Amino acid sequence: TYATYATYATYSTYSRACRSLTRQCPGWPVGRACSFRPRTCDARSVPVALASSISTYVVTTHPGAEEVLQEELAEILPGIETVSRHGAVSFDGHDGAMHRVNLWTRSGIRVLQKVHEVALDPSRPAGDTLYEAFRGALPWGDWLDSPGKSFSIDARIWNNSNFSNSQLVQTRGRDAICDAVRESTGHRPMPPKKGLVPEVPLSVSVFNDVLTLYLDTSGVSLHKRGFKSKIHKAGLNECAAATMLRLAGLQDALREQEAAVGAGVAGGELVVIDPMCGSGTILTEAALIAGNIAPGLYRRWWPFLSWPTFDARAKTSWDGAMGHAKASRKKEKPNVRLIGNDIHRGALDLCMENAKNAGVAPLIKLSHGDVGSLELGRSAGDGVPSPMVVTNPPWGQRLNDHDDVEAAWRNLGSFLKHQCQGSSAHILSGDSGVTKHLRLKSDRRVAITVGNVSCKILQYKMYM
Repeated sequence: TYATYATYATYSTYSRACRSLTRQCPGWPVGRACSFRPRTCDARSVPVALASSISTYVVTTHPGAEEVLQEELAEILPGIETVSRHGAVSFDGHDGAMHRVNLWTRSGIRVLQKVHEVALDPSRPAGDTLYEAFRGALPWGDWLDSPGKSFSIDARIWNNSNFSNSQLVQTRGRDAICDAVRESTGHRPMPPKKGLVPEVPLSVSVFNDVLTLYLDTSGVSLHKRGFKSKIHKAGLNECAAATMLRLAGLQDALREQEAAVGAGVAGGELVVIDPMCGSGTILTEAALIAGNIAPGLYRRWWPFLSWPTFDARAKTSWDGAMGHAKASRKKEKPNVRLIGNDIHRGALDLCMENAKNAGVAPLIKLSHGDVGSLELGRSAGDGVPSPMVVTNPPWGQRLNDHDDVEAAWRNLGSFLKHQCQGSSAHILSGDSGVTKHLRLKSDRRVAITVGNVSCKILQYKMYM
């Protein structure tokens, strides 16, 4: 029935479900727009299991990386239309699409499932309207049906009439959900345990007096792949690293290499170098891409596995997505050489430890020293392929060592000029003041926000 379906989707999603089932919908006037009304729609006979599997999903990313994510989703979900927005890309699909995106996205941060949207009445007390919005969003007793289950609410608000505090949204949301669960089951949900992901992580945005509620199907930010044992204090996160590698053209180069091999031509070796690699995030991400390894395979748990919507059909879909991801990993070692260098030996140790945990250590070669003294052993016409340089040099805003940072950027510029002729370089900078020390003019700049810092991905073409 519509009432059951409405607990899992908004009107707009319901309309899209109707449009995909026109031959089954007795209320569909051929050649006319859907005239759906909650109390009068004749489509109430549409099977709930079929209709409710269609949802709107929002994949978040670093602001500025939307185009990269959209390109990536086109590869993961061929034929599915996507819509770009600030810091996110959305699409409509079945839960199978959500499964594949969680497993395969490299630049996406979270996959959110839209479950409820309601306009708030600004003439009424904000706390009351927020409470009612949450209370009617889902059958909370089904979602939190045992005392041990917990939930969380991450709230973001903009431009609302009678409130400007996200804490009010979280507080009234918790009150509404706890009251609904207690009324339905007799118990009150427990608060999330420290360090553990709750069974039902929620994300809510309230913009222009419209509240939109999402289920966070990822639970934990997808940049946390699951194989790192330690995090470097100034390390680049994996989603930003993957964005840089796609902008650098790694996927395109790999496709060209595979096409050459398929045509019976020996594909040339691809060389990717990070001359200031730190803990090796860029190198490890490059290895995952080269080996066609789905980053989500390293995770052991996903919140949606315990949701009431995870029925036998959903389990079959998830098992199929997992099986496909495992089978897609390249059986042979990719024809790729990944070179890393750093002045800090501890960072190199951490890099190799992470690479071993990810199972890609054989692809990565490391050296210790200052970037200014790094030599690749290349000379014009020696047949060694030009490297693809992708790096995240230190900037003082992160490490508070401005003198050393300036020297590091000068040395990086010297390395690019003398060792990388004929190559391209993609460099992340969060401080325009240090970029000038490269003494190079960038050919392209892509603005991106990483960790609330406005950054630029700078492209340099190093001519022979």
